[in-house]
Amino acid sequence: MTSAVGRLGYDVVGAGPPILLLPGLTFDRRIWDPIVDRLATDFRCIAVDLPGQGTSPGPPCTLAGLTTTIHDLVRSVVPERPFLVGHSMSALAALLYAEAFPVAGLVAVDGRIEVAAFVRMVQSLENELRGKRFAAAFEPIVRSMGVEELPEPLRAHVRANQVVTRDLVVGYWDQLFRATPDEFQDLVDRALEAVAAQAPVLAVFGRTLEDAERAHWGRLAPHAEIEEWPGRGRLVHLATPGRFATQVARFARRTGAH
Repeated sequence: MTSAVGRLGYDVVGAGPPILLLPGLTFDRRIWDPIVDRLATDFRCIAVDLPGQGTSPGPPCTLAGLTTTIHDLVRSVVPERPFLVGHSMSALAALLYAEAFPVAGLVAVDGRIEVAAFVRMVQSLENELRGKRFAAAFEPIVRSMGVEELPEPLRAHVRANQVVTRDLVVGYWDQLFRATPDEFQDLVDRALEAVAAQAPVLAVFGRTLEDAERAHWGRLAPHAEIEEWPGRGRLVHLATPGRFATQVARFARRTGAH
């Protein structure tokens, strides 16, 4: 079923406990197709387009606004606590949602929690990102996503469902431009500590964590499950869709979502 509630377009596939899938910045809900295909036999998969992406009208919104918008959808289509899966920027959106509203569990895909350095980098590029040099300034970030490293035909599928525009990126990063790196780091730290105290958390990375990053997770979310799959990149869920779907299903069953 394909539909929309308020500002969000979404697909619902399968039956069972609900799993809400949020794509990263510049991607739409179809990026989850390889995962939905594997989970829908046992779970009700709701793949969502964020404002300004896919079929969801814009403009982009703040993280607080995104949390409210997602909750409007959840109240309309999910009769029970959802299991949230968020990639990259949406891992943070899912984290803030789980801090504000009950969830069955949280899966963060390439969800970096040491964000202060990233905020400083984004702020150093603000003039270029807002101006005519947007494409050149954002190109290294596009390359770091690792789309070109995916095998065909998956690479073509991802390319077809990725839209990079200045308005989209600057809109979602406006909050990063306005906050200090320490303020944004505190926001993430408080959210992770609160969520980890009340819901199961799984974090999946396509790389080996640095010692400081692993210690950061251990301090704020000591019971979180951390999966490190070196060499799989930032699109780890697409690089190994079978392994990822199996891990999500196992985690959901073990934590009571099924």
